Amino acid sequence: MQQLWRCKILWAALAGLLAWPVQAHEVIRICGDAAGWPPYTFERDNEVRGYDADVLALIFAEAGLDYEIHMLPWKRCLLEVEKGRYQIALSASASAERKARFLVTEPYYQVQPGYAFSLIRFPSMPQVQSSNDLKNYNICGLRGYDYSRFGIETHRVMREANHYAQALAQVRRGRCELFLTRLEILHGLYRQGDVDLGNDIVFEPVPGVAADDFVMLISRLYVRGPELKATLDHGFAELRKQGRLQELLNFYLVE
Repeated sequence: MQQLWRCKILWAALAGLLAWPVQAHEVIRICGDAAGWPPYTFERDNEVRGYDADVLALIFAEAGLDYEIHMLPWKRCLLEVEKGRYQIALSASASAERKARFLVTEPYYQVQPGYAFSLIRFPSMPQVQSSNDLKNYNICGLRGYDYSRFGIETHRVMREANHYAQALAQVRRGRCELFLTRLEILHGLYRQGDVDLGNDIVFEPVPGVAADDFVMLISRLYVRGPELKATLDHGFAELRKQGRLQELLNFYLVE
């Protein structure tokens, strides 16, 4: 009963801002990264699941918004939103370049930048004492990703892999020495059985680099973009105040 009452209070607080005019039968088109971004966005049994999907379901249900989520290659997802064919890209870091291209919501979770390596290549750990030391290694990442929040220029990162398994294969083959990754995502993929860490892959945080804020990106070509941003920002704030954001995340993180 107490939980039900808390939910009623939450929706009463949300209702004032979430009811904004929408064209009849309008459907908000949303894309996420097809490479997988668990526990935030991932596909199971042809259904998009995860923390992002749960957060959107709560906020958009009260707003009366219809929406659909598609998983696309990340570079294409960003392009589709920039061109206005999709309205929202999920789970994005907010670089200065992206703030110029998109409307950017307030953060709704954080992840820790890190790197993965093979013990076969580095039996006694790479010498990484700060993000500046990453420049001493051949580093790789994922196609279309921004790595400025790792403390290194994105152009220094070889970005040929389309998903995590490919990037780890590059590490094992010696194509690169360090794979830049968000630690929670790599762990999530491992828990789901989507990547094989074997006995050789180890991952560590980048020293001195703080957890990275993640946001949703909204198309600047969407005529109701500012209202959509306000709806999401207010929804995040209310869910956070009620402790619901952490509850939703704990569902996936607590073993």
